[in-house]
This record gives sequence, C-alpha cells and structure tokens, in this order.
Amino acid sequence: MKHLLVLRFSTLGDASMASVVVLSALEQNPDLVISWITRSSVVEYLPKHPRLRYWTLQSTEGVHTPWSVLNWVRVRMREASAEGLPVDAVADLQRNVRTQVITAGLGWRGIRIERIYKDRMARRSLRLRGAYRSDELVSVTTRMSEVFQRLGLAMTWSLEEAQKGLASPIAPQIAAPTLLLAPLSRHKTKQWPLESAKKLGSFWVGRGGNVILLGTEGEKTRLESLVDPAHKDSYRVHAGLTPSEQFDVRRTAHVAVTLDSPHLHLAVQAGLPVVSVWGGTHPKAGFLGLGHPHVDVMQAPDAAYPCRPCSLFGKNLCPLGDVPCMHAITPEVVFERAWTVATKGA
Repeated sequence: MKHLLVLRFSTLGDASMASVVVLSALEQNPDLVISWITRSSVVEYLPKHPRLRYWTLQSTEGVHTPWSVLNWVRVRMREASAEGLPVDAVADLQRNVRTQVITAGLGWRGIRIERIYKDRMARRSLRLRGAYRSDELVSVTTRMSEVFQRLGLAMTWSLEEAQKGLASPIAPQIAAPTLLLAPLSRHKTKQWPLESAKKLGSFWVGRGGNVILLGTEGEKTRLESLVDPAHKDSYRVHAGLTPSEQFDVRRTAHVAVTLDSPHLHLAVQAGLPVVSVWGGTHPKAGFLGLGHPHVDVMQAPDAAYPCRPCSLFGKNLCPLGDVPCMHAITPEVVFERAWTVATKGA
C-alpha cells in the first residue's frame, strides 16, 4: 500500500489522539503516504510529517452534507491520481453518518475500506451500569491502530510506539515550578468548580511557583477572575492564542492541570505531564489510553458515585444537579499531586 486516506474530522481531542496513531503508522511503514481529511480549524493543532498531507474542509467551500463531502473527496482523489498517487484504501477513524456515506460511496469503486470499531454496546453498558460495576473499555487509540492493522499495514501498538509520536519531554529552564492551568470546559459535567481552581492557583504561588492560565479569548474574563490579587505577579493569563503560540506556552510549564478537555490531549502532545480532573465522564470509556502517557487522573471514588459516568462525552446534565463528584475532588489533593509531578527530579 502506498497511499492511505484517513477520515477523522473532529473533535479536537479525538483528532489529537488520532494523530499519535497516524504518526506511528507512518514511522512503521516508511513507504506509506497518508492523506488525512479533517477540518481546517483542527489541522492547526495537529503535528506535521513529510509523508502526511491534510485535506481540509472549510465552510466557505459550501461543503456541508455527507453527499457534498463525498463529491469533494472524489475530486481530491482524482487530483491525487493525476499526481501519480492514487488512493489505495480508506481508514475511517470516526464512523459517523458523514464518514459512512463517504466510505459507502468509495467502496462501490472497489477501494478497500476499514472502519473503527466503536464498542457501542459496551459504551451503553458502561453508561447504564456505571463505572463501579463495569470493566474498562479498550482505548480509542488502540481501536484506531486496529484499523491500520486490518488494512495489512505493519502496525505494532504499544506504549513505547505511542511515545515516539509525542514531543520530547519538557525540561523548562524556569527555576520556579510552573503550572499550566486550563480550568474551563463547555460542558457542566466536566467543569471543576472555579473556586477550587482558584484555590489551586493560590496554593501554587503560595509555595513559590508560577501559574499560567490558558483558555480562549471568550474565557479571558473568567480566567482573570482566578488570579490571586496578593500574588498577581506570579500569574500569566493567555487567552485567544494561536495553536503554535499555545504549544510554545505549554513547553514553558512543568505540569498541566486540565479537565477532560482538548487541553488534556494537547498538553500530552506537547510533551507536558498532566494531572487531569474528571467528573461526569470517566476514563474507563477509553478516551484516555495508549498514546497518552504521563497523565494522572484525579477523580472521586467509583464506589461513592456509582452514577458515573453520567455522560460518555460530557454533553448530558448531571442527574444529581450540581456534579457533586467534581466538588468531591479537593484543590488540596490536586495541588499536592501536581506539585509532586512538577518537582520530580528537582
């Protein structure tokens, strides 16, 4: 196989996980070229490789429905064939309505198709029975690697292989331990109380460290509200940075504290150790696995909150009202764990 088409449009966190698997496939198959179809807004955050090409969808092109996307893909494939690089197979790493329309349309032409196995029944069981009574699901990154294996590519997937696709571990030159804190989420079931995040920052600067608060431009006001007035010189607020600027900022920290959010995956991609706070979602669902080493998960005991996960992706409302499993994770515990990670070997 010379040219593989990969489908993985969104979300940013899932695309970041997929990038580790894609890079591993390229490194283990030196003659392989991969064209990855995704959104232009996602590409900015993904790594570069000389044999990895991105075919990006932009809303200005009028590509919206699955069938219009299929036609757009066919045009790109004809262009690739004209360049002497016809598509040999398709790896569907998303398996939603859009990608299934695309793969069905291409399959009629005899192109080999392999799709990710999404463990839908197991995910449903985890959601209904709760993590306390359920086994851990196979990680999403492992399921992605299986797609490449079924296509006949040389593909060994292990922690060691996964780490090869990540940035080298960070060794900041700043003497004071620096915390990168990304405390905000769009989904209530993933949101740690902001008061807890504010106390974490106060504990950190009180012990002599520095805090970087990271978020979008629209989150700037809330991020600024977390600054401890007594130690404001020890804080930096970064809101609305470009993807490359965010990557550089992450490389100046010793540890990141994130939620179950894209910041978790992007910090790992940057080589930054992570302490991640989880509430309504649960790592047993498979969204944290091989390809994401150096992550400490902080969560309430499963036995104390058998309702977890109340959502697999974070979109549902908490059935108990105010996500008490998030309130159960104290800033003191998160601080001690993150400080230990940041100062390890110091």
